[in-house]
Amino acid sequence: MKKTIDKIKNLWNKKLKIGELCLFTFIIALTIICIIYVLNEVTPFGNKSLLQVDFFHQYGPMLGELYDRVHNFSSLIYSFNMGLGLPLFRNFLNYMSSPFNIIMLFFKRNDLLTSYSVIIGLKAVVSSVSMVYYLGKKYKTTELYLIPFGLIYAFSAYFSAYYWNLMWIDGMVYLPLITLGIERIIDDGKWKTYTIWLAIMMLANYYIGYMICIFACLYFIVYSFNKFVFKKGEFVKSLKTFVRDGVKFADASLLAAGIIAVVLIPLYFSISSISATGGEIPTSQYYLFTVSDFLKYHFSGVMPTVFASGDITAPNVSCGILAFFLLIAFIVNVEVPVKEKIGYIILLGFFIVAFFFAPLDYILQGFHVPNDLPYRYSFIYSFILILISVYSFRNIKTLNYRMTMLIYIILSVVLMVLASEEYIGISENMIYTNMIILGIYFVFYSIAYANKVDLKIVYVVMIVLSIGDVLLSVNEHFDVSQIVDSFYADYDNVRNKLDYINDNDSELFYRIERENRLTLNDTSWYNYYGMTSFSSMNYENMAILEHNLGMAGNVINSYIYNQSTPIYDTMFDIKYFIGNSRDNKRYTLLLNSFDDIYKYDYNVGLGYGVNKNIDNWNREYTDPFKMQNEYMELATGVDNVLVPISYTNSETVYKNGNQGVVKYIYNNPGDNLYFYSDNYNVDFIILNGCLYYNNSNYLYYDDTISELYYQLEDYGEKHIINFISDQNQVVIYVGYSYDDNRDIKLYTINHYNFDKAIQKLRSNKLNITKFKETRIEGNINLSDDMVVYTSIPYDSGWHVLVDGESVKTRALSKSLLAFDASSGEHDVVIYYRVKGLTIGIIVSILSISLLMIDTFFHDKIKEKLRSKV
Repeated sequence: MKKTIDKIKNLWNKKLKIGELCLFTFIIALTIICIIYVLNEVTPFGNKSLLQVDFFHQYGPMLGELYDRVHNFSSLIYSFNMGLGLPLFRNFLNYMSSPFNIIMLFFKRNDLLTSYSVIIGLKAVVSSVSMVYYLGKKYKTTELYLIPFGLIYAFSAYFSAYYWNLMWIDGMVYLPLITLGIERIIDDGKWKTYTIWLAIMMLANYYIGYMICIFACLYFIVYSFNKFVFKKGEFVKSLKTFVRDGVKFADASLLAAGIIAVVLIPLYFSISSISATGGEIPTSQYYLFTVSDFLKYHFSGVMPTVFASGDITAPNVSCGILAFFLLIAFIVNVEVPVKEKIGYIILLGFFIVAFFFAPLDYILQGFHVPNDLPYRYSFIYSFILILISVYSFRNIKTLNYRMTMLIYIILSVVLMVLASEEYIGISENMIYTNMIILGIYFVFYSIAYANKVDLKIVYVVMIVLSIGDVLLSVNEHFDVSQIVDSFYADYDNVRNKLDYINDNDSELFYRIERENRLTLNDTSWYNYYGMTSFSSMNYENMAILEHNLGMAGNVINSYIYNQSTPIYDTMFDIKYFIGNSRDNKRYTLLLNSFDDIYKYDYNVGLGYGVNKNIDNWNREYTDPFKMQNEYMELATGVDNVLVPISYTNSETVYKNGNQGVVKYIYNNPGDNLYFYSDNYNVDFIILNGCLYYNNSNYLYYDDTISELYYQLEDYGEKHIINFISDQNQVVIYVGYSYDDNRDIKLYTINHYNFDKAIQKLRSNKLNITKFKETRIEGNINLSDDMVVYTSIPYDSGWHVLVDGESVKTRALSKSLLAFDASSGEHDVVIYYRVKGLTIGIIVSILSISLLMIDTFFHDKIKEKLRSKV
């Protein structure tokens, strides 16, 4: 018994090594994330996934495509799966390049959602470890009190809000290590820690890496400032040291960029075509929160800000009540050296200004106003808050006890006021939780202040309290609802249909689209060539073109297929449609099952010759029918393929002020009908028993229209509605909120003219003989000097050879790859080369060589220089 007690005492009194401290942190953080997953039934501990919002529609499916391509040894340069065609490396670098994603490659395809849980959880765990490691090295201590600060950093409000943006969480992992590298440059003249971790961060996510680079420059200045000696005779020496370290810092930063230049340089040339690289500098704050909201958002368990449309959009800065308490203690502690206080306040103040000053926020967000998900850099503020908290904790005894008690009382009163006013940013239960945790912290602080307890006991209590704090805070807002099985439910069925198509079609390239989509990137998840796409890396010009052609989308970075007109399917090589085709005259049923397979009988292929005056095609029309008709007329000389239908009668069936419902009656032309309206004063349209709504205003008319529809569909993103009727008359109801020009359009197709135009295009078709995603070979026989149109999105990386000679490419309607060719037979090669890749490879090789030379030969070179001296 005595030996056991002695062992416990020895273990208690043992001075930990930094590795042991990090191991304890790892185990505790891993336990926390496992408990969170168990409580929320997250896979592998339940049947729910972490797929939320963009993770559901974007990153999850994209990672599925990456998984397939790695396992199938497919191209990682370019993919025709998404958005008609997109450089895959762009999506990879924006969403999927985190080193942690290697983990998913060791899972089975049907366990990918579990791998996502592992990756996100592991990032949180490693964030806590990297923070503890950094703090231990910074303060040269391995005391247990560092663990709570690592935990509240890793599981801060930023994690609760944006855990599903798994590529952003890498910033939390690497920021402490990059900061440690900066300090080593200044303290020891050693730069490799900074260079290596900055390079890894920039590779993991260049966007978050950019934000960290801004912080790095700021932190270098502040940390150097704290080393300055302002005494006479020492200032010049300090200034010289600052300049020397500054040069080393700049060189190390450039070397980090150089190491990954192989991806950064091509990305630089590529992203000018996306929406996230432009915009006007905002002149006023564009999110709704006050100074009071901002301060309250430092408490534990506050509601995370995810969408800019939320009730409160204060930045996600909370690291818990302990950090908030210590921040105030730091500010009022007169014993803290002025230089330290100024430095930390400058760091924190910079980001506070950014939160409230839109132009600075605009710069930090990459010279772009985010479409949503505000303050993506707020984890840096939390990191600085932890630095201040640790510094404050280490110096807490220098603060007058009465002042500490006053801070405790003030925070308690604020929490009580919050409870009484029912502040929507935090639940009542979490307010009381803050009070309890704060009270326990203060009690043990008081005992320690009086030297009545072993400090290690206080540290253990802090660890326990921090565990409870983060568990309650994260679990309070951990909104997990997606069922794993539902994401896989249709996978085998869809893949079987795709395999059926591929097995029965000998052509080397064609596109497929689906009606019943799971996500907005099904083409990635199920691995097929299609049009629908949602990605920040999409071509903005393509998004504009698709919208103007009558496709749904946000006109920024998404375009979504809905079966439109045959002209559209001809233009974009949509050869197969899985779902319920609304056009039986131009589509043939191939497989009758759940989600039927239809073949488009008028498919022309990926490219074909069109008349030269196609260059006059104006994509700026707001009328998609005019846009499509003009394309067909300029391409083939055949006009009026789509023809308008006027209503024969109209009747107001409901009227209340400016609001009303109008019934339109049309004679049925006996072919498909195409409806479109882009007027936002139109609340809804009812046709063929479906109500298409712009907003929820249609509920106001429900007594009038409830019996007219049995199905609802969102019409917020305007698109052509393709339908057919077996009635002699077609009736359409339009509900409007303001009685102006309702601007509704109904067209049908002149099949004779359409068939005539298709024959012209087929006679000049590009026949593909070899196909790879980065190289397409074929032949074409043109009846005249023509423009070869392709449905490949224009990219400067595409090059064309006609009979072995390079020809100039151009962007048709600013969006589609096209080139000129003379009449007659030609061999055509269309190939993709990553712009800037060669120079990127050279720079990366040189940079890595410099790093390796310094690593392996630094001492020998230094010794030789000394011997010469």
